Amino acid sequence: MQGEIKEIVRLLNNKNYKQARKQFKRVALQKIEEGKKEEISLYVRRYSLFLNKSEDNNRTRLFCNPLMDWCCEQGIVDNEYVQQCQLLNHEMEWYVDQYKLVLKELYTFHPIVALHIILSIFENFNLEILSRNPNDYEKLFYFSYSYGMETNYESSIAALNVMLKIWKEGERNSCFRGKDTNLPYVAELGSKFMNRMYPIIRSLNYLHWICDELALHHMKMIVEEKQVTFIYKDIEEYKRFRLPILRDHARMQNVLRTLPKVAEKRFSWSKEKIDYDQIIQVKPSGNDFKLKLSSNVFIEAFKRAIEESYQNYLLILDNAYITNLEQQEILGINCFEIFIFYYCLKVLALLYFEATQHFREKYQKEAMVPYLAIDIKDIAYIFTPILSKIFKREVSERDIEKLINLYTFGNDELFDLYYKPLVTNRGKVMIIPSLFMMNNFSKTYIYHLNKLGVQLSDRGDNFEEVTRKRFEKYGFTVYPKRFHYSYKYQGETYRGDIDLIARKGSYLFLGQLKNRIEPMEPWDHLNVDHKIKQGVYQAEKAVAYIKRNPKDFCERFGISEEDLEELNIQPFVLLSCFYGSGTKIKEIPIIDTSALEKFFDGELRVYEGEEVVLCKPIRQKGEVLPEDLVHFLENPYFLEESVYGAYLLIPHSYYIRGRKFMVRPQGSWEEQLSNNLAAAAISSFFDRDMTEE
Repeated sequence: MQGEIKEIVRLLNNKNYKQARKQFKRVALQKIEEGKKEEISLYVRRYSLFLNKSEDNNRTRLFCNPLMDWCCEQGIVDNEYVQQCQLLNHEMEWYVDQYKLVLKELYTFHPIVALHIILSIFENFNLEILSRNPNDYEKLFYFSYSYGMETNYESSIAALNVMLKIWKEGERNSCFRGKDTNLPYVAELGSKFMNRMYPIIRSLNYLHWICDELALHHMKMIVEEKQVTFIYKDIEEYKRFRLPILRDHARMQNVLRTLPKVAEKRFSWSKEKIDYDQIIQVKPSGNDFKLKLSSNVFIEAFKRAIEESYQNYLLILDNAYITNLEQQEILGINCFEIFIFYYCLKVLALLYFEATQHFREKYQKEAMVPYLAIDIKDIAYIFTPILSKIFKREVSERDIEKLINLYTFGNDELFDLYYKPLVTNRGKVMIIPSLFMMNNFSKTYIYHLNKLGVQLSDRGDNFEEVTRKRFEKYGFTVYPKRFHYSYKYQGETYRGDIDLIARKGSYLFLGQLKNRIEPMEPWDHLNVDHKIKQGVYQAEKAVAYIKRNPKDFCERFGISEEDLEELNIQPFVLLSCFYGSGTKIKEIPIIDTSALEKFFDGELRVYEGEEVVLCKPIRQKGEVLPEDLVHFLENPYFLEESVYGAYLLIPHSYYIRGRKFMVRPQGSWEEQLSNNLAAAAISSFFDRDMTEE
C-alpha cells in the first residue's frame, strides 16, 4: 500500500486534489474488502493525510474535509482524531493567510535584501537565546536549562528552514521585484517584519510539530477557552520515542565537559585570548564592521578549531564504531576532508560571533549584519594553503567550491541547516554563527553521510570487537569472534551466528549486536524496529541451537556439557543507539551500549561544572557480578523515575492566536521533580552551602 499512498502524496503536492481523493478511496475500498482497515488508518496517520501542512488552504476544503467525512462513514478512523485534525487545520489556515500577506511584502524587495532580512531577523533572535546566561539554579539543573534552550533554538531553526526554502523558490521563480540592493538596518526594520514574520513562522512550525506527534501517538484533546491540551494516551509508547532524545542530550552534555581530555596530549598550540580590536575594522557609517581575515590571530583561532575537529573526529569513530571513514568519498571528496572543512567554516562563524559581541559592547550598537557574508574566492584564498598542508595534497579553489556545494542549503534536496549550514547567493556564502555554535555536528555529520548514501560497511565488526573487549575487561570469559553455527533438526537445516558469547559465574550471556544510528525523523524508527526484531529472532535461534546441540557448542566454547547444564542462559540484544533500549520483545531484553558502559562504570553522577555533586550506585561496588548484569538487563537504571521521570513529564507549550496550545503526557511534573536525581543534587548542594556558611 505504501506505493499507492506515495502516489497520492505526489498528486497532493501537484494540487490535484480530486484525483488524489479518488485514488485514496479506490485503494481504501480494496483494503476494506481484504479486512485491513487498520492498515489504512496507519497510513492516514503516517502521511498526515487529514492534516493540511501545505501553503494551499484549498487542500483542506477539497481533500482533507471530504476525506475525513468518508473515512468516518467507513469506520476507518475515530471521531476523536478527526476533531483534532479539524482544529489544527483551522489554526493553520489562519496563519497561512497571514503568512501570505507577509510574503507579499517580502517579495517587494530585491532577493539579496530579502535574504538579508530573513537571516538577520532570525539570527538576532537566535543570538538572544544563546546570550542569556543560566542563573545559579539553572547551572545546577543544567540539563533542564540547556534542553529548554536547545528546544527553543531548534524551533527557530526549523522556522528558518521554511523561510529559506521559500526564499530559494522565490528567487528561482523571479518572485522578488525590488531593484534596490542596499541592505536595510534590520534593527530599524524589525518593527515591520520581526513582530509579524517571526511569530507566524514559529506558530506554523509548532502546529506542524503537533501534527507530527499526532502521526506517531494517540492523544486525547481537551479544548478550553484559553487553552488546548493534547495528552499522550500511552505513556510507554511516549517514552519509547522521547526517552532516547533525553538520554542523547544528557550524553552530549557529558561529551562537551570531557571533550578537551580526548586528545589532550596530542596538541601543544597556545591558546592566547584574541584581541578583537586587531581583527575588526569599523565601517565609515559606524553601523557595521568587517573582519580583517589576514590577521595572525586568525591562524591561532584556526589551530584551535583543528584541535577541536580532531577531538570530535575521534569521538565519532569511537561512538559510531567506524573504522573505514577515511576511505569513503562523496562526489569524489574524502569524508575526512569534508569533516575538517566544516570546522574551518566554524572558525569564521565563531570569529564573527565574537567580533559582533565585541562591536556591540564597545560601540553600544547592533551590528548591521549578524551573519558573515563572504566571497567564495575569499574562503578559497584563506583555506587553500592551510588545507593543502593538513590534507597533504594540493587543494584548489575548485576543491573549496565542491566542499561549499556539499554544505549548501537545499543541495541534494536537503532543506535542513543542520546538514546544510551554508546559504549561497551570487558568489557569496552566508555563514550563520549561532548554527555552528549549536549544531551537534558529531551527530549530524553521520546522518548527513547516511542521507547521501555513504556505506560505512565494517561498522558491525568493529562494534562487536569493542564489545567483546569490554566484557573481557570486567572478568567475563568471552568467545573471541563471531560464533557461526549450522545444524539439522527435524529434517530442517538451521544456520546463524552469535555476535557475543560471555560467561561469568552461573550465567551464559548471548548478545546479538546491532550498530544503528538514532532515528531523526518521524517514522525513521521503523527501520530500527526491524533491526531490533531481527536481533530478537537471532537471539531466539541462538538459544535453540545451544539447547539442541549442547555437545557441539561445548566443544567449541571450551566447557563441559555438565557445566552447561548448570548455566543460566541470558540472551539480549545490544544496540549502539538509544532508541528501543529498555524494552523487551518475547522476554528478550533490549539494551544500548551507552547504558552498558554506565553499568560497568557503576554509578550515575550529577555535576556542577567539573565537581561531582551527587552519586547514585547502579550496581554493587567492586567486581561486576553476573547477577547484577541480569538485573540491569531486566531493569535498566534509566527507566527509574528518579533519573528521567521529571524530564519525560515536562509539557511543551506555545501560544496560538492567544490560546496556549500544550502537549504533555499524563502525570504531574511537579510531583515527579521532588523525586528526581537532579533535584536531590540541588538539595545536597544547598545543604552544603548552608553548612559552609
